[in-house]
Amino acid sequence: MSTGVIGRPGELATIERFLDLLADGWAVLLLEGEPGIGKTTLLGAGVDAAHRRDIRVLWCAASRSEARLSYAALADLFGGVEEEVLACLPEPQRAALDAALLRSAPTGGHVDRRAVASAALSVLKVLAARRAVLVAVDDLHWVDRPSARVLEFCCRRMTRGVGLIAAQRVGVDRAWPVVPWRAREPDRIEECRVPPLPSNALARLLRERVDEPIGRRALARVQRVSGGNPFYALELARALTPDRPSSPALSLPTSLEQIVANRLAGLGKDVIEVLLAVAALSEPTVARLNRALGPGVARRLEVAEERGVVDLTGDRVRFVHPLLADGVYTRVTVGRRRAMHRRLSDVVTDLEERARHLAYAGLPDAVPALAEAAQQVCTRGAPDAAAELLELALELGGAEELRVRAAQHHYDAGEPRRAQELLEQAIVALGPGEARAEALFRLGEIRYHDDSFSEARALLERAQAETPTNEHLHVMIELRLTFLLFNLGLVSAAETPVNSALTRADKLGDRGLLAQALACAAMVDFCLGRGLDEARLRRALELGDPDEGMGAEFQPSLIASFLFLWTGRLADSHAVLAAGRQRWHDRGAEHWLAWAYHPWVWLECWRLRACWVTQ
Repeated sequence: MSTGVIGRPGELATIERFLDLLADGWAVLLLEGEPGIGKTTLLGAGVDAAHRRDIRVLWCAASRSEARLSYAALADLFGGVEEEVLACLPEPQRAALDAALLRSAPTGGHVDRRAVASAALSVLKVLAARRAVLVAVDDLHWVDRPSARVLEFCCRRMTRGVGLIAAQRVGVDRAWPVVPWRAREPDRIEECRVPPLPSNALARLLRERVDEPIGRRALARVQRVSGGNPFYALELARALTPDRPSSPALSLPTSLEQIVANRLAGLGKDVIEVLLAVAALSEPTVARLNRALGPGVARRLEVAEERGVVDLTGDRVRFVHPLLADGVYTRVTVGRRRAMHRRLSDVVTDLEERARHLAYAGLPDAVPALAEAAQQVCTRGAPDAAAELLELALELGGAEELRVRAAQHHYDAGEPRRAQELLEQAIVALGPGEARAEALFRLGEIRYHDDSFSEARALLERAQAETPTNEHLHVMIELRLTFLLFNLGLVSAAETPVNSALTRADKLGDRGLLAQALACAAMVDFCLGRGLDEARLRRALELGDPDEGMGAEFQPSLIASFLFLWTGRLADSHAVLAAGRQRWHDRGAEHWLAWAYHPWVWLECWRLRACWVTQ
């Protein structure tokens, strides 16, 4: 397959079989192994083979520093996608993807991360309709979390003609779970553990890649000590001195620092300083390094390149192996790292990256910068990254109110357990007032989604008592109380909070809250035997379905579909559900679609269009 691959016939055959599957379906191939074993080389061979087959390749090489930037990997993957492909996306998905990748500002509030994921899946479908597509990800364990969620979303809904090949370290926490995908078509998913190189292949590798000839005895020792790991073997071989026999004490470096020390030995402090900056930057370029460190960077980088530490491609700088980047960063003192982050914070322009540099430098401006960055990445549809930034701010002494915000971001990112932990801590730490009221409200919302209705009711009533001035929060609490009381069978009791929410929302002029309150009030009135309030329901639908701050249970379209269904207006129920389904599909709002299918199945049965299955 590739002249750059030595001694991997079995792995290359696996890659060929994987690519064959794209002719009539989808496929996933994970290359796993220890650092330096050759995963990246095999991944590159797979990309080469895909190009020869005229398969479209979307490529991303993640790194430790880029793992801290939201949607960095997604930007690399979709950076070359043509405008005509993006124009095929539904407008909500196109707007979400543009906002996530910083191509435009978010419109209409925060971007829903599910809309970003749906947009990515739509792009893959459009590309696959033209020719097969290969998504290639190197160092999967370093992919930033928002991008990783998007890729996993796409993999769970893999479409014909799309394949994923990824390289990841064995045993890392961020490795993707593959087991859930196996239930679909297990023959299309394969995990390939990359083994050590056999001795003959390792000998050939050393002969071709090491400048100085290696004696037979030295070669045997290198093979034995490296355990067949190509990277370790090359490091050991290059450390041998040609004018004297190998030492009988030759041994594999036991730590990353020793490996890095062997490669960096003899480099001056000025070169090490540049390498530290390269390791700390998310996107190191010669221009950025010049701004941070002054003139002379290019000369120092050339020295490092000659020693095989970095590769220079145009203006961009990369370490030849991630182990070297990790080693350079960790082997310097904490003081030197902080000083470097302080310098880099003055030259980077990305809000999130600058905030992280300020935090790692221990500067006083870090907390407000982290809070601002969290707000920005949240509007781009990366609530998990926003939560991480706020937790970092808390570690640096940020106000307790940030814990409540972090909890909400965790909840929006699908991490309710972590959200609950943070909210419980905040409720204890905060004094009476609006911040604690919001914490109680958020925790109550989590508990009622767990079907712990009685506990949720108590939390919401506590929140209501501590919210004397925030009318918006009052409405949110009262709507949740309405839902809880309704589900507890206390429909008469639900009338008080829903009417209060309706009055407050009308005064606020908030279209979204008013639409929810109107629909909920119509539902409560109907269930109390007062008939269908056509005017309220029509007004709720006219106000539209807001995109933010609403659970599916408060969607006016869904509430209307039930009310029309219960009153025998099947055509009206069908119309409102059909319009809502398309809108939610375009937005990637699968949680709302799940709710919509309940009345939809009921409706289809009543329209005599359902198929009954008996056992």
